[in-house]
Amino acid sequence: MLPYIKDRVEMEVQKNLEGLKRDLLGTEEERKKFKKFVTLPQSGLTEEEIERELDTYVSMAPHAFEDGKISGAVYNGDKKITQLVNSAMEKFTWSNPLHPKLFPGIRKMEAEIISMVVDMYNGTAIGACGSMTSGGTESILMSVRTHKEWAKAHKGITRPHMIVPVTAHAAFDKGADYFDVRITHIPVDPVTYKVNIKKVKQAICCNTIMIVGSCPNYPHGVQDDIEALSQLAVTHNIGLHVDCCLGGFIVPFMEAAGYPLPLFDFRVPGVTSISADPHKYGCAPKGSSVVLYRTLELRRFQFFCATNWPGGVYASPTMAGSRPGNIIAGCWSSMVKIGREGYINLTKLIVNKTEVMKEAVRSHKELFVFGSTPASVVALGSNVIDPYRVGGLLQTHGWEIGWVQFPNGIHISVTSLIDENAFVTDLSLVMKQIRTEPHAPPTTSAKTYGAATTMPDRSLIDRLSRGFLDTMYTPL
Repeated sequence: MLPYIKDRVEMEVQKNLEGLKRDLLGTEEERKKFKKFVTLPQSGLTEEEIERELDTYVSMAPHAFEDGKISGAVYNGDKKITQLVNSAMEKFTWSNPLHPKLFPGIRKMEAEIISMVVDMYNGTAIGACGSMTSGGTESILMSVRTHKEWAKAHKGITRPHMIVPVTAHAAFDKGADYFDVRITHIPVDPVTYKVNIKKVKQAICCNTIMIVGSCPNYPHGVQDDIEALSQLAVTHNIGLHVDCCLGGFIVPFMEAAGYPLPLFDFRVPGVTSISADPHKYGCAPKGSSVVLYRTLELRRFQFFCATNWPGGVYASPTMAGSRPGNIIAGCWSSMVKIGREGYINLTKLIVNKTEVMKEAVRSHKELFVFGSTPASVVALGSNVIDPYRVGGLLQTHGWEIGWVQFPNGIHISVTSLIDENAFVTDLSLVMKQIRTEPHAPPTTSAKTYGAATTMPDRSLIDRLSRGFLDTMYTPL
């Protein structure tokens, strides 16, 4: 790169980093309003002082999730559930499942959570099993490690390879990075946005340990053809992971709610593992996820054991050693409180909200909805206007949304808190403004995201992303 061009690029990167910093931390004047705690107080604060500071921290949020304009993030709006979960977590504040004899109730609740989720995914009759993890990413990481170790033991594979749709969660890329697994990304059909099965088949080689399908995926809320992927997995004796993290407590209840889906769970013979998050639509506290396996034998490859450590025999099922038992107690409480009928009713509510919002999108000729899976995601795009401008203007009406790229679009994970009627109204106002000012550029954070998607050098986006993460650890 020529020095002049390199300097211009560097200036642009720094400019964008400053914009990200302002967006996350606020202006200098705004930040001066708050105290900083960067060293331990010389003497501890009083309880009253701490409560005041905590209230200040709560007030820093630009939007209240109860306003009904937040995509995902907070999935429970039932205050009674919140009170119950808080009470359960308080009873087990200091518990740790690393010590099952000391906290037998936590061990029992964790086993029961896994058993209930196995049943949701029709795995009880075949002896399916699983583990709890801290979130969907860890569940996916564990599945990658498990299939890698299984393939090494059973097939002698030492240069593992996995195949994922481009729309699969980025946690699979993280797993490939962490565990040194070569990864192949498969494009999706330009109409259905499901993974291209023919290209998956072509990508399978002697080192392939697993293939992946989503139900639904995050970007567009689309269910891949799990039964077709299963045929490939069975034929080639490789793993098939179905990622249900986003819709983990929606898709198992779709059929009972009146919205049957093509099969995606352990009724499909090639499915070897599934990830599902109670801490989304299960209304459990954050830090609750489950990874399921078809057999006990497969799950054992997830475990880590150190038998010769001077501190004694050390064994742990997932990434962490110590884990917060109170999260398990909160998860168990929410699941047994809501129950099957409650989750069916929540599914009906959320799918109905989603369909209202999708119809609102379709009512504007400039817009389209990605895919057709009737679950809990509204993803809109356009072939005639910049969808990021739509998203930026929705932000000015108080909406917190997600951005998708390649192609550009906006994403909303519909929760029970979402105000679908407000979306219909606000989208109409946004589209009216766009038709009045058809050539105006994107506003708010849409401007930054829009610029990022057009950068051909993705290493610059990598730098911006790492700069953003650095900024997260900056005190105000």
